[in-house]
Amino acid sequence: MVAEELENWQEAANYLLQALEIFVAFKDTHSGGIATRSLARVWQAAQSSPDFDKEAILNRLATILNITPGQAQALPEQTDNDGS
Repeated sequence: MVAEELENWQEAANYLLQALEIFVAFKDTHSGGIATRSLARVWQAAQSSPDFDKEAILNRLATILNITPGQAQALPEQTDNDGS
């Protein structure tokens, strides 16, 4: 993903969230899993970026997956611990 290569983490996350929203709407769990793992990778890489709006990303992820923001926050950590 070009935005990821350019370290434009916010843009990369927004594209992944947009894709995830589509995958969830079409109940495509395989592609949704790929998007979630990619989002976790962006999340980890963006930790030191002052422009990365973590709260907005978590809130949007929670809305897409119909979970709480706290549950959404655990997803990148779980995915990273799974070695994905």
